[in-house]
Amino acid sequence: MSDLSELKIGRRTLTFFYFNGVVEHRRDSSHTTTTYEQGSNRLVSSQTEHRSDLVIRNEVGDVQQVNAAAAHVSIREGARVTLILAATREKGPQHFVSVYDHDSGQTGYFAKGVNDMAGPPLYNMGIIVAVTICVVGVFNFSAGKILPMALAAAFFYELYRRRKLVRAHADMVRVKHGTAGQ
Repeated sequence: MSDLSELKIGRRTLTFFYFNGVVEHRRDSSHTTTTYEQGSNRLVSSQTEHRSDLVIRNEVGDVQQVNAAAAHVSIREGARVTLILAATREKGPQHFVSVYDHDSGQTGYFAKGVNDMAGPPLYNMGIIVAVTICVVGVFNFSAGKILPMALAAAFFYELYRRRKLVRAHADMVRVKHGTAGQ
């Protein structure tokens, strides 16, 4: 895994890494979870999770495993791919940001990895608060709710802007070093 570049976003500095390799093994699976109403056995909800687990090996023999279904991209065995990962600390956990299939030209982004790298700490809580402010402001509109609604809109715009920066930087890393070692 090669340490490549850094991106300053807010007060964080993200370090991006790339991993070039060939898909050695692919395993597809699906799992459906259903919930039934107690007593009547009436279906309440059903959710299906799809997985496309890839084992990617580079020319040195290092291996990475990733669920490509999370990036909404289909990659076949034997395909050359570039994984882009990012971390907030030098020795911190690395998050998958994107995967690029050299054979098909498809790029997939891992929403969780992009969001975790782009968002400020506790950004999920901020989203809940901002949505609540907007919903209350729409249903009980008054002049006093304009400022909180504007702040909530600014929060969403800032999240969007940060996500866009992380995806653009991942693309820059891929373009610059996506074919290294191939």
